Amino acid sequence: MRWAKRLRRLADTSNFRHAAIVAWAILLIALGAMLLSSYLIDKLIREHVRDIVSMNLHNQSALLGQHSHLPLLTSLLANTRQERDGIHSLLLAPDGEVLFGAAYLKQLQSCWQRCPPSEVDAALVDSAGEAHHFQGMQLSLPDQSYYLVVYDILPMQTRVKVLPLVIGGGLFLLLITSLGLGLYASMLSMRRVDDIRQTLRGYIAGNRRLRLPEAAHGDEFDLLAADINRMLDQLNHLMDELKDVSSHMAHELRTPLTRLHQQLENVAEHARFGPTADAIHRALEEAERIQRMFKAILRIGEVESARCAHAFAWFSADKLLQELADYYQPLAECSQVTLEISVQPAQQLYGDQALLFQAMANLLENAFKYGKPAGQIQLFAHITQQEAQLGVADEGSGIPPHLRSDATRRFRRLGSREDAPGHGLGLALVSAIARLHGGALQLRDRKPCGLLACIVLPQAAGSA
Repeated sequence: MRWAKRLRRLADTSNFRHAAIVAWAILLIALGAMLLSSYLIDKLIREHVRDIVSMNLHNQSALLGQHSHLPLLTSLLANTRQERDGIHSLLLAPDGEVLFGAAYLKQLQSCWQRCPPSEVDAALVDSAGEAHHFQGMQLSLPDQSYYLVVYDILPMQTRVKVLPLVIGGGLFLLLITSLGLGLYASMLSMRRVDDIRQTLRGYIAGNRRLRLPEAAHGDEFDLLAADINRMLDQLNHLMDELKDVSSHMAHELRTPLTRLHQQLENVAEHARFGPTADAIHRALEEAERIQRMFKAILRIGEVESARCAHAFAWFSADKLLQELADYYQPLAECSQVTLEISVQPAQQLYGDQALLFQAMANLLENAFKYGKPAGQIQLFAHITQQEAQLGVADEGSGIPPHLRSDATRRFRRLGSREDAPGHGLGLALVSAIARLHGGALQLRDRKPCGLLACIVLPQAAGSA
């Protein structure tokens, strides 16, 4: 099955298609050449036989003009070499009696015509059962006798018939060779394309040191590899600059925010009552909100650029969900929300456990904020050999299908709960973590109501 799949992939390559087109074009041209050559060879044989017969009649023209057939009969009896040369003669008396020649040639009499002389072209079988194909001339003598001169072209046609077959066999070998060369070229091209795809996939997965090999051939793949390597170098340069900017922002902004928060706390200790204290507490909450938002933005950037610490390994899916439920159980009890876990025991998941825990925590917090009050929230994981699905299902109002693509963008807050805490960065972070694992975040409807936020991870790609 693997070889069949690989052959199908090779057959879909442009090199093999071009080779197949050229091979089939050669085959069509060859078939046309075979038919044309067969026609021309047959025509040449007939022209040659016509010249032989005409020469024979020209040599006997003096005898054919006599008032009696006897001089012609005497000449035919004296010259028996014609039979050995393939020329067959038949002389019939006016009453139809065979004066010279083989009697089976009288079967050609149905092809004869009266004067003027006419050509004869017919196939027949002699008394011994041997097939013949005669071509020649017949004419009527002055004494009403008939004279026939024909040549058996069947042996000659049989000998030259092998020529189109030889040409066809050679062209068939040429076709097979062309397809074989096309398949070989496709294998080489597919190998280079697979190298490019594997390198780019590794780069997307976070290995920023990967580069395409550049050979000295200078073909189109080498030129493409050089351009891709330059592009990857430029991306690394831009990502390093972004990292420097992020680090600079963290150094320049986080420290002043921390000082501001500390100063507000110091002021709040001296003004514990009155309108001033309330304003200071609101300022403290706003400063904490800005700090959390800033940390979330930096975290998303780290995940998207694969600069965050991550270690992919196999771990227990039910253990992940159980730890998540235990961590948020006090919040669920305060919100009168029932947490349920749906997972098969001993199922293994491939990925970074800490990042997936953070992603699931963001989805669970969204379910607490936007789900049904005093409702039910389900944590689930369904794992097959091809993919793993884990996520959170609530009983809230959900997200309309036409707004789901916007829900995963930064600072997008949908629905009627604009007063709910948050910055619109939770789903963006979950989507970035899913993409880091080679998967995606999918938002679906839950039956009969609610939202089902599912992280879909390809297990095969993850375990490679």
